[in-house]
Amino acid sequence: MLRLLSPVGQGLTPVGLQLARATAASTFLSSPNRHLSTSPPPGGPESTGLDSTNDPKTLQRGVNHLRESLRTGDYEAFLATHFFPAPASTQIAWMAIRCLSLEASHISSAATDPRLAEIRYAYWREVIGAIYARAPSKDTDPANIPGGGISAQQHPIAVTLRAFHRSVRPLSRRWLARLVDERSKRHAAGHRAFGSLDELERFGENTSGTVLSLCLQAAGLGAGGTEETGSLAEHAASHVGQAAAIVNVIRAMRIDKAQGRLLLPVDLVMKHNLREEAILRLAPGAKTPTELCDAVFELATRANDHLITARTMVYGSSNAAAAGNPSAGKTFGRRMFGLLPGAHLPSDSVAVLAGVAIPLQHYLDTLALPAVQFDPFCDRASVIPSAKHPSVPLLLKLAKHRWLKTQF
Repeated sequence: MLRLLSPVGQGLTPVGLQLARATAASTFLSSPNRHLSTSPPPGGPESTGLDSTNDPKTLQRGVNHLRESLRTGDYEAFLATHFFPAPASTQIAWMAIRCLSLEASHISSAATDPRLAEIRYAYWREVIGAIYARAPSKDTDPANIPGGGISAQQHPIAVTLRAFHRSVRPLSRRWLARLVDERSKRHAAGHRAFGSLDELERFGENTSGTVLSLCLQAAGLGAGGTEETGSLAEHAASHVGQAAAIVNVIRAMRIDKAQGRLLLPVDLVMKHNLREEAILRLAPGAKTPTELCDAVFELATRANDHLITARTMVYGSSNAAAAGNPSAGKTFGRRMFGLLPGAHLPSDSVAVLAGVAIPLQHYLDTLALPAVQFDPFCDRASVIPSAKHPSVPLLLKLAKHRWLKTQF
């Protein structure tokens, strides 16, 4: 049993302190009205770190909108935001970039009419253009506006990223446009299964990898670092993005089955002799075919390899190998006291990568449990953390990385 109290019984040991902090964080995150930092509730641009030509209340409403969008649409990213060590302005940019990616990814499922989908993609291209506009538009006519009656220039994503782009540091317009363009191409192709695992990985590199590249840029990577450091971070982001695309395919299998489709890469289906009709006809609770579990195992192994590669780039080969070793306490302790090298990147950049990599690794670890055995339809593997179903183990892993400086 862990000893939580000190010998005198009046203080907490480091283990007890971290558990107490994680418990407090869990209570804190359960409220929808929390703020990003321990500073007083933001009331204007001075508390967000952003200068804006908009009214301060407009900027704050935008920040609140982003926070709520992540809480309801991408809870893992929402959790990661609270363990982000960067200034509030960079946290806001992280939320806005993640929200833009979230909105673009939802278009294909929300719009069944191709013409309506293209209108929505065009709207988000206008939002991106509004980020770089010289002056915000006064036009707020809600007629025929796909973004919930909000003009592109006044959308919270445009308002917050425009303020960040002007007052903190510039963001790549090409990368922002890629987030929408890649989703648009995917929708135009009919949202069919990828032809190969390599094709799926390229899609992940151009979507999730681009999100990470933008977040790294927002965190200041390249502003004062070397070209070698920037290249290292970009390569690590690419591998984490590819792992994210693979994990998303596995996670979506239960929903895809309910919708009468199987979106595993075609080459994997052929390799494992999967019969789509038999899988789609599986009754709830029925035993999942071994061939499907084998295919998921291959996907999970590929995703795990990408995370190991990214970890190696960030921490070095010997330290990355020790990251997943439960008996590596001595290595961790030596690194804490500076006897082993830590990350090769700035802490803010590592936090960006960890905010995506830790939830991915947590899900892959869940798939590998004996009770799951890479069954994508297992209830335990199908539960995605949300505001109603928060994951305490994931919360602890994020807290451990933030406070104990462990590897992601």
